[in-house]
Formats: sequence, structure tokens, C-alpha cells
Amino acid sequence: MIGRKLTLGFLKEGLDNRTQFAIHALTSRDERNFVVASRVEGPQEATNIEIGSFSRLNILSEPYESAMGIKSLTLSFPIKTKNYEEALFIRVRDPAVPSRFWNQFAVNLNGYDKKFETLILTIDFQDIVVAKGDRLWIDIGASGGSEMAFGDGRNQAAIFVEETEAYISLDDYVKKEIVSAEAQYAKMYEFMPWQFTGKSVTLEGPYCYGGPFDMIMPALAIKRVKPDHFIANYLIEMSGPDFKMENRLIQIEPTWLVCQIQMGHPNGPFICVILI
Repeated sequence: MIGRKLTLGFLKEGLDNRTQFAIHALTSRDERNFVVASRVEGPQEATNIEIGSFSRLNILSEPYESAMGIKSLTLSFPIKTKNYEEALFIRVRDPAVPSRFWNQFAVNLNGYDKKFETLILTIDFQDIVVAKGDRLWIDIGASGGSEMAFGDGRNQAAIFVEETEAYISLDDYVKKEIVSAEAQYAKMYEFMPWQFTGKSVTLEGPYCYGGPFDMIMPALAIKRVKPDHFIANYLIEMSGPDFKMENRLIQIEPTWLVCQIQMGHPNGPFICVILI
């Protein structure tokens, strides 16, 4: 199998505040079965985890120390299904903005109901670029019911992560990462709650996901790895806590005209008339 092997095991220490917030904000209590993908292989107590329609298994990697491109990952784990035919629902979350799903799909299994057998599944998604502090996060659910085995020394549950230099994956990553920010800004540019509350929006210390936050958080994610990305910088400036609506008419710089026309913003032609 291609990629760096990360063995799946159970948490041995607390999670960082960023991850804890994401878990509480994005999962219900019955979905909080977590295992950690680690480079260090150690003795594990043999344990089976049940998954179903409302009980998912969440796989978290350890935090990355620096920017890295992720081209694909392969899941390998022993599984036994309740029924002869079973559907697994697998979701790969955006490491920077985990409220967004980078990839999600269903897999139909047949004949895994007799005994534990190893399922090997490769997910070849559009490239991701992780930065320092980011974790890979995959969750797995089932339509009926299934058990996944962990701690079997002869048949270890693991994931294999195909990594590359960040610059190789960068273009593919930013094309997909920016989509939700553009879409959210186009329909909701007039409502940015942090401009009223004065609270900074950061990836390292999130306090809300979704809605208007989707117009700035993906842009912040891109800026970490591609600081000169035009649209990301535009969205950060226009969505920043110091930018006010009236600035578009009073103290606007010529560069904003280019930005508005480039983005196809509904205020673009209006600003153009005023500047002329």
C-alpha cells in the first residue's frame, strides 16, 4: 500500500483546544468514538467498536508539524457487518475547516457478516495541503450495524497516507478550498458578525463554524500556504474586522475597483461609477 503507515489506537493524552472545540461543535455524543492514527506502534488492548446509522467512528491523525501535501489515503481495518449486505458512509473532513467535507461517499459491502475480515479501501481525493497544527479527520458510519476491531497484533487497523511536498499539491488544493468562500461571500457579504462583536476569526481558535464564517475561514486556510493568493487576500480584507461598508464609498483605494470587478461583486459597477 502507498503512503506512510499510521497505526490506529486510542487516545493516551488530551486533545488540543482547537480539536476539542471542533469535536463538540460538529459531533453529537453518540458519534464520539475516536481513535488516533499514530506513527508510533505500541501494545493495544484488543477492542471492538460498533458503528451504525447514528454512531460513527472518527479517525484523527496527530497534528502535523509543517505544511504537507496529501494526495490520497488508504484505510485498512478488520470489520464484521451485522447483515450480509451493508453500506458504509465515509467522510473526509477539511483539515483546516472541519465543518466542511472534503470528500464523502458510500461503499457497499457483501459477505463481511461471517467473521472479521480486513477491508482495504483507497480514497483518491483532490489534493489537500495541511499546515502546522492540522489533523486529518475521517469518520465512518454504517446503514445497519458493524463492528471494527482494534488492537489485533496480527491484523492491525491502520491508515496509509500518501504525502508529498506542499508545493506539488498546492494548486489543486486552493482551487477546491476557495469555492465555498466565494459562494458564501456572493450570497452573504453584508453579514459578518465578527465586525459587530469585535472577535477575531482564526483557524487556531475557532468559536463558530458555517454560515458567514465560510467566507473567511477557507481564505485564512489558503493564506497560510499560499500568501499571494489574490481572491483569498481579497476576502480576508473585505471580511476583516476593521472593514466597514461605508469604506467602499468614502476611503476606497483604486485596487478595490479591480478586486470588485475580478470577483464579479454586485457592487462593482456602482463603485466604478463613483470612482470615475
